[in-house]
Amino acid sequence: MEIKFDPTKVDKDILKGKFSHLFQKKFLKKWDPEKEAFQEELKWLSEASKKIVEIGCGKGRFLIEMAEKNPSIKFLGFEIINKSYKIAKKRAEGNNLKNLLIVRRDAVPVISLNFPDNFIDEYYLFYPDPWPKRRHRRRRWYFHPFFLELIRTLKIGGKITITTDNINYINEAFYLFKNFYHLEILRFSKVPENFRRTHFEEKFLKRGLTLYEIVGKKIKKFPQHKKYKEQLK
Repeated sequence: MEIKFDPTKVDKDILKGKFSHLFQKKFLKKWDPEKEAFQEELKWLSEASKKIVEIGCGKGRFLIEMAEKNPSIKFLGFEIINKSYKIAKKRAEGNNLKNLLIVRRDAVPVISLNFPDNFIDEYYLFYPDPWPKRRHRRRRWYFHPFFLELIRTLKIGGKITITTDNINYINEAFYLFKNFYHLEILRFSKVPENFRRTHFEEKFLKRGLTLYEIVGKKIKKFPQHKKYKEQLK
């Protein structure tokens, strides 16, 4: 079911266009590029014409099902929680999926420091921490400088999907997708009750929670900092 954008659910700083922090690269200074190298994995990923990445893949349900159905596509999953990573990796290996790679790495430095421009076809972020307190608003994925790295590394025509159970989160994502990141909105809706793409999604739906999803399509290269205000008009 499609939903309507509600501007009353959007933080006032976003509505005022206070986006300058998104262009800061300070968040990358704490990582050593050599330690965050991803050469072998990047070579493996580059062998496929279509590449799909899930950030925070949990126990791997979504990627495993997708990889089984699409053997010509390569799938990469990032998971930093060791227990979930081990389960996902074991399941992927048990299914002998040569087109799926699960890594226990932080996606932020790996993608920012290693992925080339216009490289990935689809990014998925299922149910990230919504950081509901206002003082934590810059930790929300769509309002963090790392999101520009996702846009940079996404192919023209590529897609980013975010799901959440937080109505404010999905409305802010809509506003920024459309008005700042130059993404075409392909879907802005409630998640159907019969969906079970991830363990969290299944758990949330069984509890009767309303879940939301937004899908944005990259239609052009993101402008440089000094030009973005003009190009957003």
